[in-house]
Amino acid sequence: PSKEEQIVKENLEQKEEIVENKTIKIFVMYFAEILILLVFKNFLLYIYCKLFATLVEGLCAVIFAKKYFPFVFNKGKNKIEKLEVKEIVKNTGAMSVQKLGNFVIYGTDNIIISSFLGLTTLGLYSNYQLIVSAIEKVNNILINSMKGSVGNQVASQDQISNKRMFNNILFAHLLFIGFVSICLFCLFNPFIELWIGENYLFTNLTAFLLAFSFYIKASRKVVLMYRDTSAIFKYDVYKPIIESVLNIALSLILLKWFGINGVILGTILSAVLSGLWIEPKTLYQKYFKANVFEYYFKYLAITSLTIGIGAFTFFIINLLPAGLIFFILKGLICCVLPIILYLLVTWKSKEMKFVFNLIKNLKNKKNTK
Repeated sequence: PSKEEQIVKENLEQKEEIVENKTIKIFVMYFAEILILLVFKNFLLYIYCKLFATLVEGLCAVIFAKKYFPFVFNKGKNKIEKLEVKEIVKNTGAMSVQKLGNFVIYGTDNIIISSFLGLTTLGLYSNYQLIVSAIEKVNNILINSMKGSVGNQVASQDQISNKRMFNNILFAHLLFIGFVSICLFCLFNPFIELWIGENYLFTNLTAFLLAFSFYIKASRKVVLMYRDTSAIFKYDVYKPIIESVLNIALSLILLKWFGINGVILGTILSAVLSGLWIEPKTLYQKYFKANVFEYYFKYLAITSLTIGIGAFTFFIINLLPAGLIFFILKGLICCVLPIILYLLVTWKSKEMKFVFNLIKNLKNKKNTK
């Protein structure tokens, strides 16, 4: 295997039990929350339990840190210089502003929809968002499981090696979320129709915008992961503020003409006009010291490919009628057809060869256990 593949393999082995324990803890927490709602049917109790779970998670983090990184708690030793403290304060403040901005960006759509379009529309929107949120949680688990490995490489390797690895991870992640977005777009309405009935459906255009909004949001995760691990928060500190203002303004303007589609489109446009190009520009200029247009070209190429494959897959499954049996068939088509088309277009690329080799190494590792 190449140097980059060996690094990934070694880093995946480090603290593997911690990642597995965290994943188990998340699923146990979700199961407990569902159980509380089903048994007690008390929303306040559900909220209190979430608060308690957050406190327990914080305590577990402290215990974990003391166990694996005891040197951090050695008071009086290895004192931090004033310049380092100043840098930490700047980055921490910038990170806090960005977290707050992200909360505003993705937390205002529900308020706008309920205020201007009514609770009925919000109820329909919530059905679709429930599915999107579940998939976002899976994607977040995937990204968080890589952060430790990426952090190790950022700390130990040069920018050239890190940039090469970044391109490989970006490629694999864009294909993954592209595949998921295609499945969302094609199966949104058939699933909702089977689940709660055709009276609760949005149009296919709305389903497309929701799937594309998920793609835009998820596609930024790899860039943000490298930004976090390389600690360059302060350089785009005002980006989330700009994006949140754009999101509210565009959503309020566009909903007058396009209704629910305008609110979703406002969220998409606010990301495209700000974070989608500012975040990689900051990463490439401040860390990789490279031309960001390489990233833009690759992103646009894979996104265009995903839209084309999605349109073809949607055309194929729309030839099938409604019903449970045909929904299963649609699901099988969505699972197989996009993967085949992705492979046909990208199988000769060096990034795809990296993915194949990584899968092969992970399979060999599993077989040796």
